[in-house]
Amino acid sequence: MEKALSVFLHRDLAGTLICDGNGLSFRYARRWLESPAFFPLSVTLPHSTRRYDHKIVYPYFENLLPESSLRTEIARYRGIDKNDVFELLEKIAGDCAGAVALALPGTLPSPDAAYVPLGPRGIKALLAQCEKVPLLTPDARRRATLAGSAQKTTVLLQRSAIAVGQDNAPTTHVLKPDSKTLPHSTANEAFCMLLAARAGLPYACAARICIGFKALVLRPQHRFCRGRLAKEQQH
Repeated sequence: MEKALSVFLHRDLAGTLICDGNGLSFRYARRWLESPAFFPLSVTLPHSTRRYDHKIVYPYFENLLPESSLRTEIARYRGIDKNDVFELLEKIAGDCAGAVALALPGTLPSPDAAYVPLGPRGIKALLAQCEKVPLLTPDARRRATLAGSAQKTTVLLQRSAIAVGQDNAPTTHVLKPDSKTLPHSTANEAFCMLLAARAGLPYACAARICIGFKALVLRPQHRFCRGRLAKEQQH
């Protein structure tokens, strides 16, 4: 049976992801192809009217998802087969890195974006439970995903205040706690970002915070800073 998801870049319909007996496939929407604002989802998915097949499509969409044991835990918590990439995307890919959002056909990813303020106590409580529950899963209605095997979650940082999104609400930053297996991981990541900045390279803006737990607030990879300027985009 064929299933489909609409793929958005910001709030523009970029194309359709299809799952059938041949695996995953993707085709750009004509309006997006004709738009002067067009940019591809990936260098492996350039501007074209063709229907990209599973071999090309799978690596990009699979890499929107968490990896390793973190994916296993998220899948278990959501009641999904960890190997069913399409179902995982359907359930949790409403807010992805790169301004990408997936939604059921005929729906918008975030028609009414809502957020809950997350003060120091809220952040401490959220990070304290991540040993038992993956940070991306406490709210069963939240559809957000981040690649990688490290614990982290998406947040909105606005006027120095942090908030968590509800449902498919787009976010601006990533909140990462220190790794249990890699001591001082947040300090190391913040140092690397600072080093990149001093070298004049594009870098992801980061700020390290300590609220009982050490954590890193990191601007997602599609928002690069150069000097003091940042290219502002929401997922």
